[in-house]
Amino acid sequence: MHSTHSWDGRHPLPELVAFLRGLNLDFVLMSEHDRGLDQDVMRRFVSECAILSDDRFLVIPGIEYEATPDYVHVLAYNTRELVPSHDAAEIARGTRRQGGLAVLAHPHWKNGFRHVAPETLALLQGWEVWNGKADGRWAPDQGNLNRYHLNRRQGLRLLPFAGADLHRTESYPGITLQIDCLDRSITSIMDALTAGAYRVAGASLTFSPDALPDPSSASLVTRLARSLPQIKRRAQRLDKWLHHRGVQFPAPLYRAARRFFR
Repeated sequence: MHSTHSWDGRHPLPELVAFLRGLNLDFVLMSEHDRGLDQDVMRRFVSECAILSDDRFLVIPGIEYEATPDYVHVLAYNTRELVPSHDAAEIARGTRRQGGLAVLAHPHWKNGFRHVAPETLALLQGWEVWNGKADGRWAPDQGNLNRYHLNRRQGLRLLPFAGADLHRTESYPGITLQIDCLDRSITSIMDALTAGAYRVAGASLTFSPDALPDPSSASLVTRLARSLPQIKRRAQRLDKWLHHRGVQFPAPLYRAARRFFR
């Protein structure tokens, strides 16, 4: 989740929290972009998270770091100080020193995972198998899911995470983490996440870390749902190609496509 503390977020944090409370959620893992943040802004952000939290809803601060290259992103959930580095390994170490949870964000975006060394992956705790912005609400990206299964077969025991990657409320994909814990506290939530005591729930798919969908056994409908992200990206590339040549889709068709893929 991104508020206006991020350079590309649309909603102030109180507005975003009001929207999420309206969905009867219990907590949110924030992931503000580190670009443009400094320690003073970070302190204000963390303070605002605390002010907006109460016994019914928790706002857990976190950062989405740009590593090197800049399309390798690391999610640092439950952190309160910036890690002054663009090295993914140091970001992971700094996150864990704070008691946070470090997750490789949208690994399939520009094949960013190929630029993360195995020893760095071993410092992380999670791999984002489902990104609401990149993949849509229906199912994870097929290639990313395949890569995650390959990692597990090769002995890399990262937890499978999912995130909305929300920048504006009208794009909310409805992907949630359902946590089993003793009480509604940041400590209990983070302990449950670290232990893998959660489920990922989306529009047409729910799974837990120990029962991840097997791509080879998926139904035709599920495989079609998982192909939607690739179709969306190809449609976006076609739209950009046509735009550069002065051609645009009819407005009603364009709006209908945006609603469908959202």
